Amino acid sequence: MINGKRIAVVMSAYNAEMTLEQTVRELSDLIDIKILVDDSSKDQTTALLRSLGVETFVHNANYCASIQTEDR
Repeated sequence: MINGKRIAVVMSAYNAEMTLEQTVRELSDLIDIKILVDDSSKDQTTALLRSLGVETFVHNANYCASIQTEDR
């Protein structure tokens, strides 16, 4: 909270179980709400985030093709 205002961070992820735990742990303590949109990951991204207490929403398909990093 800064100046009485709550701070929220919204992130998106796709098959990011190997990097997200560190990313979430490095978020500032000033952040009140952590939200992640899982873009239909095939790995354990969703389970990991829920175990870390991150509010998680899951797409039923991969909608963020423009931000994917894997080669096709």
